[in-house]
This record gives sequence, C-alpha cells and structure tokens, in this order.
Amino acid sequence: MITYNDFDKERLFKDDDFIEKKKDTDVRDDFERDRARIIHSSAFRRLQGKTQIMSPGYLDFYRTRLTHSLEVAQISKGIAIKHGLDSTVLEAISLAHDIGHPPLGHSGEETLRNLMAEYGFFESNAQNIRILTYLEIKALKENKSYGLNLTRAVLDGVIKYKRFLSKDNKKGIYLEHKEELEFIDPYYQDGQTPLESQIMDWADDIAYSVHDIEDGVRLSLINSIVIDKIGEYILKDAESQHIDKTFAEHILREFQEELYKIQKTNPFERKRLLKTFTSFRIHKFINATRIVENDKKRPNTQRYDYKLEIEDVAKWEVHILKSISKELFINDYRLEQLRHKLSFVIEELFEVLSQKDARKYYPDDFRYMWDVEGCHDNEQKRFRLACDYIAGMTDNFALKLHRRLFSPTNDGLFDIA
Repeated sequence: MITYNDFDKERLFKDDDFIEKKKDTDVRDDFERDRARIIHSSAFRRLQGKTQIMSPGYLDFYRTRLTHSLEVAQISKGIAIKHGLDSTVLEAISLAHDIGHPPLGHSGEETLRNLMAEYGFFESNAQNIRILTYLEIKALKENKSYGLNLTRAVLDGVIKYKRFLSKDNKKGIYLEHKEELEFIDPYYQDGQTPLESQIMDWADDIAYSVHDIEDGVRLSLINSIVIDKIGEYILKDAESQHIDKTFAEHILREFQEELYKIQKTNPFERKRLLKTFTSFRIHKFINATRIVENDKKRPNTQRYDYKLEIEDVAKWEVHILKSISKELFINDYRLEQLRHKLSFVIEELFEVLSQKDARKYYPDDFRYMWDVEGCHDNEQKRFRLACDYIAGMTDNFALKLHRRLFSPTNDGLFDIA
C-alpha cells in the first residue's frame, strides 16, 4: 500500500559511519536497522525498570514500560499484516513510543512536568524525540549528537503532537528541537500525523484498555462487585464522550458477567478465561480498523496518502475499558498514597541535581554535557540536564540514589549504581 522512498529513509546525519562502512555487507534494510538501534539502546533497556501503572514492590507480573512497548509493537504488527503494510516500520515506531517516559509511573511524569514548568517544560512524548535525536548517541560529529540517527519515517511515526510545548500546549515537542521537527516533517504546522503514527496510537489504546484491566483483575483491584459501585460514574463518563447509553450499559453488563465467571472458577481456568478476555478483544479491535484515502497529502511521501478509520463501537468499548481501569486501578487510594511518596522522591532529587554545584553528583557523560552546555551559568540548561538525568532513571535507581543522597544510614554506600 505504501512504498517508502529516499525521503522516508533519509537520516538527520547523512554520513552515518555504520551505514557507510557496512552497507555493502549488511543485508538489513533501513527500517530493520532502526528497529535494531532502538532495541539495543540503553534507553530502551531501561524501560524494563520503569513501571507502567503499579509502583515498585507490587509483585513481579505486572506490566512495565518495556512489556507494554512490546505488546504495542505486536498489536501494531497485527494491524500492519491485516492491511498489507510494512510491519518493520510499525514495530520500530511502537518500540520507541514510550522511550521517553520517566521513572515511577504517572507520579514521576506529573512531578517533572511541574518542576520544568518555567524551564522549557517536560512531557514524555517530547522526551521521546529528545532521546532519539540527541541523548542516545549513535551518530556524533564535532560534539554534535544526532541520537540514534533514525530514518525520517520512523521519527515521524513516533510524534503524536506536532506543536511546541507551552503553558497552553501540554503535549508537543520541546522548542529546542524545532530544527529536528522541521527535518522530520517540513509541513508539521498543519498538525497531521502519518498513517503509521495513527496505527501506533490505536495499538497503544488497545494495549492500555485490555492489559491494565488484566493486571487489575490479577491484583484483585477489579472485580464484578466493584463494577456495581462505579457503574453510574462509568455511564456518566460515557455520556460525556457521546457514547450511546444502551451500548455502554451492554458493555458494562457483559464485562461484569465475564468477571464473575473468571472469579468463580478454579485458578487454572481463571488464567485461561482472563487470557481469552484479553486476546479476543485485541483481535476484535484490530479487525475494527480500515485504511481510507486521505484528502490532505504530502508531496514527498506516501505516508500521508492514507488514514486510519476505526469503527465507533470499538472506540467506545476501548474508552469504557480505559475508564474502568482509571477509576478502579489508577485512582486506587493505596496507589495514590504511594504516588505521593514517589513524587517527593523526584522533587528532592531534582532539587539537588539542579543546583549550581551539582556537577559533582553526575556520572562522567552527564558531567561532559554539563561542561558543553555551560550548565553552571545557565539555569535553564541546568534544569534541563537534571530533568534528562532523572527521566532516564529506572524506578529502583531513582529510589537507590535518593537513599544514597538523603538516608542517614550507610545503606547503598558501597553499591555500584
């Protein structure tokens, strides 16, 4: 359906050493190289230590940012196969779509957003592009980093909001990456996203809607009884989204009946039924998609020739499932208590790492960035560096560093970070 041309495959840094030296013997295509660069990056590996919803210490089977990204990539691949699209491009985009998320779940993101409100802002989607085009150093020339130096098509697919962060725009791109955005999409001002980005976004919604529910049921935070308690709230939320009331009532009733069946059976059958619940809906939501021609196209690429359409009933069901998850899982009072503590951890780390003499607290690569950026005399650069360092931490590293800096005991004194 889409043929990728030289414009789609172009990279920020044209003289990429690896490609120039190995292109005659490397059997992979450009997008397979991109996928490999993402998988082998340290930022991607650190996703295994960043929680999706749950906070550190909640058993070992809940989803992390890494497992979520793998699941989104698998769902995107399913949509690509259904519609005859290049699945490698979609896998690469999906694997990178959460790479900028900070540690400690939603509390970490919200806290960094507040701390950076006067210093260039923070937002996880914006951090995705900052990591891919700058912080992860695969291509370098005269101290200028080009990040992983991915193709234009993959970078464009990762971007969900083509505007610059401001007090009014809570989602977007950092203004300091305007040059990169202009390269990625010279026509970014119309706000359009390519077909691949739309598919990744829907796959992300699917993964959230079913997998958060699965984790919630396994942790006994979601069951048939509590659905009764929040039914009225879910229906009101559905009404605010212009979802048909009869349909919303049907979905709630069907969901409650499935939960009851899952709860009353033996442990083996419970696992099977829960997996059936998940896989059936993923299949249904993938099949609810179709590709249609786009009225607004780009002159240099076919990636904007088409757009994704999703059946209303599928969008409605996904929204209702996400609403249930948010009310019963994300807003659980025990998790709120933990998030309060974790926000405090981020705030205290940031306070130390943003001081004028904070260079001594950083590892060698960040000390080098401190010097290159002139952070001692530039408050905005100093705050951005602190934000980058914290946003790249895993949950456990953030907690360990906090103990090392603030605990009165010698806990972690001789640990290697």
